[in-house]
Amino acid sequence: MRLPANKKERQKMLALIALGGVAALYGLWAGVYQPINRKMDEAHTTIIVLETNLRQAPQQIRHLAGMREDLVKTMRELRMQSEKNLLHPRLGNYLLPARDFLVKKGTDSGVEAIQVTNIGLIDPPAKAKPAPKPEAAAAPESKPTPGAATAPDKKEPAGPVRAYSARVTAECGYDTFIKWVRAVQAENPLIAISHFLITAQPDNPQRHLVRFEVQWPVWTDPDMQAKVSQKADEILGGGTP
Repeated sequence: MRLPANKKERQKMLALIALGGVAALYGLWAGVYQPINRKMDEAHTTIIVLETNLRQAPQQIRHLAGMREDLVKTMRELRMQSEKNLLHPRLGNYLLPARDFLVKKGTDSGVEAIQVTNIGLIDPPAKAKPAPKPEAAAAPESKPTPGAATAPDKKEPAGPVRAYSARVTAECGYDTFIKWVRAVQAENPLIAISHFLITAQPDNPQRHLVRFEVQWPVWTDPDMQAKVSQKADEILGGGTP
């Protein structure tokens, strides 16, 4: 392309060519370089995130493994306690297995005339409620309207475990009685023994009449034993504890 002979026209032409070059460079920068640069920044950010995740991965894996180990340990302990130390009914009756256990341990210890009678299921002691705030305590009590229906007291939901209680009487010496109690609690540390009463017998000073109460933990839901075993098998893979 030939430039115009006129000096002013030639300068205008050169200026237009220069502007066109600048516009082309800007278009190249805005249309090509900027998107590429933006993609590179995004890729760099992604790489940093991936590197951070890779560095943290071993710690995360160890944490998950620790949680899994704690869960397995807890579930194994729960199944052992449920199967061995909680009292389970026989033919819908808690007295039968309780009597067999106490009589066997007593007979092995040298106790005689053992009798076990049923007291029944009892709930654990209720949790103490917090004391009311001073302003609430000082507020006047509202008196119910005569004849108006009153709302029933709200009962707290039953916990997962209750207690079965039985009363025991027997005849034995003091040392034999201590041996019996230790044998019971060594076999099952969850059994509670209370309300001891030892009465001497004048006709046989070496043989006392002993009375006490025994309490076993039992599942509130009779099907909980099967549920615990099933869940333990799922978590432990059916292995033995």
